[in-house]
Amino acid sequence: MEVLRAVFDLAQDTDMQEVERESRKYYTFSLLSGAHTAYLVFAGDEFAGCGGICFYNTMPMQYDPAALNGYNHEYVYPAGSAAGASRPVRWTC
Repeated sequence: MEVLRAVFDLAQDTDMQEVERESRKYYTFSLLSGAHTAYLVFAGDEFAGCGGICFYNTMPMQYDPAALNGYNHEYVYPAGSAAGASRPVRWTC
């Protein structure tokens, strides 16, 4: 929830109980089924952020018969970004 608060500039007193409950359902299903891969970002030994890849299927095409696609989302704390932690994430995912 900390990442969502930072990304969407939400006040600390914003009620996130429903979002947290639904997020737990999403991650429980999606991580176990392989529909989502989560990762942590480090700058040296310090935790700097997190992210994930959400996989989804589209209609098969001749150039992509498996039709498996994904999108990457990440958040790197400002201190981690200043230390260069976000550069390797963008190149490797």
